[in-house]
Amino acid sequence: MIELIIKEKSRNVLWINLSYTYNRIAVVSDLHAEDKGFNARCFTKTIKAINPEVLIIAGDVFNNMEKQKFDESMAKIVVELTGYPTNLREILITLSIGNHDPKIKGLMESFNINNINVKAINGVALLRFNDKHLVVLHGDLLFKNGIIAAFINLLLGKGFYERITKRILLLNSDTFLIMGHTHIPFIDYKMKSANSGSWAWRPIVGKSSTILIINKDFVIKLLKPFCKV
Repeated sequence: MIELIIKEKSRNVLWINLSYTYNRIAVVSDLHAEDKGFNARCFTKTIKAINPEVLIIAGDVFNNMEKQKFDESMAKIVVELTGYPTNLREILITLSIGNHDPKIKGLMESFNINNINVKAINGVALLRFNDKHLVVLHGDLLFKNGIIAAFINLLLGKGFYERITKRILLLNSDTFLIMGHTHIPFIDYKMKSANSGSWAWRPIVGKSSTILIINKDFVIKLLKPFCKV
């Protein structure tokens, strides 16, 4: 069983038990789905090839939608982008607080689209895998502008911005952090942090179209897309 904890700044905590088993979780970020640089066909092909039970989108799933409300029609768009993989049962979206994702009221909005549960949350998601802990968020707590966050990593070393984020969240050394925002993909097993990269082109950093995979033994790998982007 996976336990999902959702926290907000006021430290209110909502517990959700996801009572299904899984073999594979996929984590992506920064799709910027309406952006002309987003290759929807390639994204769909990649998700269908990986065929995860759980898909986590670490923010910026949309582009310049901050004045909109995340509703059922947007949940349907997200599900359609996946191409309906046969194993997919759950989509978790950790919304960005900046200028791209639509907004929700409260901690969470939930929808069921063709037997796929879509949960959009405000804040930080903490997933517990037996004795392992994984925190997922977009990553714009310090700087809302992803280009600034990317510059920090380019100037001070890949993963530096993620280390700052871990300190802001007061995470212990055993908790693994996954985020987006910088558009720069990597895994640092020693520091227990990773970035899933971006599916939309941006100056300086380009686009990686990468995806993180977590298997049932909590082994995390960074994969390239299953198509030409």
